Amino acid sequence: MTAHDYPLVSIITPSFNQGKYIRETIESVLAQEYPNIEHIIIDGGSSDETLGILHSYSYLGERFRFVSEPDRGQAHAINKGLAMAKGSIIGWLNSDDTYMPWSVGKAVQAFHDHPEWGMVYGRGNYTDEHDRIIVAHPVEAFSKRRLFEACIICQPAAFIRKSTFLDVGGVDESYYFCMDYDLWMRIAKKYTIGDIQECLAHAKWHSEGKTMTSFGTTGLHEVFRASLKNYSAISNELIHFFVTFHQDKEPLWILHQMKPYPLFGNAPKITAMNRYDDLWVSTHFNISIEVARETPLHTLIVKGRHVIQNDPFPCSIYVNNQFYKNDVIQPGTFKLNIEIPWGSQNLDVQIDCYYHVIPAQIGLSSDPRALSYIVDEVSPLSAKEYEFYQVLQNGTAHVQEWLSKNRYPTPDL
Repeated sequence: MTAHDYPLVSIITPSFNQGKYIRETIESVLAQEYPNIEHIIIDGGSSDETLGILHSYSYLGERFRFVSEPDRGQAHAINKGLAMAKGSIIGWLNSDDTYMPWSVGKAVQAFHDHPEWGMVYGRGNYTDEHDRIIVAHPVEAFSKRRLFEACIICQPAAFIRKSTFLDVGGVDESYYFCMDYDLWMRIAKKYTIGDIQECLAHAKWHSEGKTMTSFGTTGLHEVFRASLKNYSAISNELIHFFVTFHQDKEPLWILHQMKPYPLFGNAPKITAMNRYDDLWVSTHFNISIEVARETPLHTLIVKGRHVIQNDPFPCSIYVNNQFYKNDVIQPGTFKLNIEIPWGSQNLDVQIDCYYHVIPAQIGLSSDPRALSYIVDEVSPLSAKEYEFYQVLQNGTAHVQEWLSKNRYPTPDL
């Protein structure tokens, strides 16, 4: 048999300023024991040594093609490569990752043995900048439920039929970080995904990679967004991972990050308040809260700073224009926990205090506003959110247990 008797496999590599790693990536493709491969590099206009390295492989002819021009990021680069690919099977290998010599051959054989599979993946390892294995990627045998609960697939160890890739619409370019996880979700909803019990790839884990720089910020938020888009739910495992990743943050910060997602139903949310852009408030601080019937407001937490004087001052709290209770704002950092048993109706909360300063009148600045205190955060919490908040205040040790007893997500698999 000649090389052309084997299915052509197209390896797509998105690249941008990864010159210190990309040669190793290319060599791992050239070292494949499988004979019919084309390697397509989509470079985003690198300014380092990448272009010189790419030109040095031009002698390979049609086996190696590249373009270098500004693009809209990694997802766009993959889609550009997909449009150029001539193969019936697609591999996606980032410019700092590598294949094992048998990777492509194992994938092709798996597709041959299982024509019903639209995608296949193997095992993988994370390595450091010197190719030393750090830890195995948390890959598991495939199941739709487990994919909903966590990303159990190692991206460079995955191979996809081109027809499958095109049918699901390619990579979603609205994602910067988790475009691979989103892709697996969309494929799993339409096609059978298979897995093989062999290591196929190494993924670099280094200080410049997105896993290190963006996972806890952009990454986890994108994972939540992708899960809601594809499954209409977010798993307890992903929530627990988010919390443990940010265990050094304050509980209210964690809850604030989770507010955009209906983790506990349609949680109460702020629709308006008269806090200034620089976080100061006047003597009459107004907050409008939208409340869903099934998740009424339980507690309103107002966190701020009283920095004008060293003495506490009283405040009065009104709910829907009715007096509710008196409270005290302490000097320094303060927190008001306002339990509001007002049922499921929308609420207007007003916090009145009569102590204020006008900086322009006392020579502090030219600011003519009447200012009372700084409000850093306002959090309207449902009963479940407040209970979760109390769990978070005691650390992360019992978060997973509490989630398993109080959240029962039902994904659209």
